[in-house]
Amino acid sequence: ACKERFTLTRFTAKRQRGKDMSNALTLERLYTAISKGEALHALLITGLEGSDSNKAAHGAAAVFLFGTNDSKRLDGFADFLVLGPNKISVSDIGSLQKELSAKPLTGRRAAVFLEAHKMRAEAQNKLLKILEEPPPKTLFILEGAEAGLLPTILSRCLIVRLGAEPLESILSELSGVS
Repeated sequence: ACKERFTLTRFTAKRQRGKDMSNALTLERLYTAISKGEALHALLITGLEGSDSNKAAHGAAAVFLFGTNDSKRLDGFADFLVLGPNKISVSDIGSLQKELSAKPLTGRRAAVFLEAHKMRAEAQNKLLKILEEPPPKTLFILEGAEAGLLPTILSRCLIVRLGAEPLESILSELSGVS
């Protein structure tokens, strides 16, 4: 439990010695762990508005599937599955379960759940059964808020907390916009 607790906190963007650790550093650490096979089989990427958790979830899937965070490669890729952002139902999870019972076409598979916190408890319980006995070479990436997810779901996930980008980064981006 201690090792897992350390793993869960080391990917948190936080203030350290008066400076913000950027989301880029947090994601670099996450992507490195994924590429080395050190991440759990399920992730929850969460963050403040403006933290690009959706983009980070797609980047994590790309790293897992291709070894690079080029999420453009995910378009039309057979072993990349996306559920949401509309409410994810029990039948959606059932369809996913059927899809996951087949062997991946390319050797690995990634499933992203956008706005996972909006799932009803029934759908989360069905997802929990998959997370408890995950298919091999499959990465589950939940994107959304921690609030609204069952504690049992959270306990199966590596939680990646993104902060809003530092004010300097935002101002620098805005200064380039006319």
